[in-house]
Amino acid sequence: MIEKILHMPLQPYREAAYALRVIQTRGRHTGQPRRTPIAVVQLSGEHYLVAPNRQRQWVKNLLASGECHVHGEERGPSRTLLVEGEEAARVIRTYLSVLDLPFATEAFPFGAGDSLETIVPHTVRTAVFRLEPAEGTGETAFDPAVEV
Repeated sequence: MIEKILHMPLQPYREAAYALRVIQTRGRHTGQPRRTPIAVVQLSGEHYLVAPNRQRQWVKNLLASGECHVHGEERGPSRTLLVEGEEAARVIRTYLSVLDLPFATEAFPFGAGDSLETIVPHTVRTAVFRLEPAEGTGETAFDPAVEV
């Protein structure tokens, strides 16, 4: 799937929709670059990554490093901020309403039609990361020597 996404035309971001991307993180134990295919959700002009739980390897890598590189982003590395509560619930509900992949949507203990009040308590176990431009010139998860 990674190669397919990398070789297809870059999908534009659209409000309340997703665009397929590949993220590159730094392995939390090895420090090696790790690539993951992912749907980036745009909501209220912000970009988000979503996972049904915090046990996924890419999620653990983001929790450890706090940043990633999104293939196709010209702005460089992104800082990843874990969000919970109503912000996360709105993103998850949008994600579930537009993603037509049962294997992905069925991993959540609720559905797109559920209320924010139903989803909010689960956001302490799900993973929703808001992407923001990385600040400073420190070491990043993106290594330009690694072909993304």
